[in-house]
Amino acid sequence: LGYYARGARVTGTDEQGRPVYRIFAQRLDELPGEDRLQLTGVNVDYQPADATAWTFTAATAKYARDGSQLDLKGDVEVRSSPTDGSRPLRFATESLVLSPDTSTAESDEAVEIRVGEWQLDAIGLRADLKEHTVALESVEHGTLLAPHAP
Repeated sequence: LGYYARGARVTGTDEQGRPVYRIFAQRLDELPGEDRLQLTGVNVDYQPADATAWTFTAATAKYARDGSQLDLKGDVEVRSSPTDGSRPLRFATESLVLSPDTSTAESDEAVEIRVGEWQLDAIGLRADLKEHTVALESVEHGTLLAPHAP
């Protein structure tokens, strides 16, 4: 038997003890015999020192107890919150692996990416969250929408 918690909060820190991410889950369940926790109703605030803040949401996730990996599943949405005046980046997919230690996020699934009025549909994504770069495995469809007149 394992334990569970409702309204759980988990904080991950860097080598200097500064908070890097905060995970909020409606429910957290221990997975006996595994080094992972099952999370339901997941929201992650991720902000490495001196880098852009990101928010992740998902229906469920499995969290490695050592904090090295978070496997997000179901209606995964990721949003950047840049402070340098650049446009926010948003992507949506069905599953995504977040690795806080390396500041990377990866998916082998179909992904929709939006930057302002630009939209790309692709398969596979590799993102470096500190460097604010995204690499796509293959682009299926891209749409550049004309800006709306004021």
